[in-house]
Amino acid sequence: MKYWLFLTNKENWELIKKFNIYAILKSNKNIANTISLGDKCILYVIPMQFGGAFKIISINLKNKVSFPNETMYDRQIRLSPELIPKNTLEVTKYNKKKIIEHISIFKGKNRWGTVLMGRSIIQITKEDYNFILDEMRSHV
Repeated sequence: MKYWLFLTNKENWELIKKFNIYAILKSNKNIANTISLGDKCILYVIPMQFGGAFKIISINLKNKVSFPNETMYDRQIRLSPELIPKNTLEVTKYNKKKIIEHISIFKGKNRWGTVLMGRSIIQITKEDYNFILDEMRSHV
């Protein structure tokens, strides 16, 4: 099982929550091929919010949900929600240090946001996934 950080914007986040589907950018074709059934993901809502935790239950759906800029997307993944808090977990000046210093892809980065730039899917560790999930649970 692998763990992922799926990035999205606020508009697409509403569609993801409503339909439990994530659309994959055509530019992520290679990484998308490494995603498997049963993998888990955290949805990161730009800017600086963790939206929810999901399990991947189906891959390569096409044209099930119409996302804005449809031509940018290659396929869709059906998700099963594990946790969707009423409100997203925002990374604020009060919790930023704790969250950013704990997640391995951000450790030691002065400008942690640059790790996310130009990417919409990033593999994370099981420990990172569990940490973010615990933070979202404590935020509820």
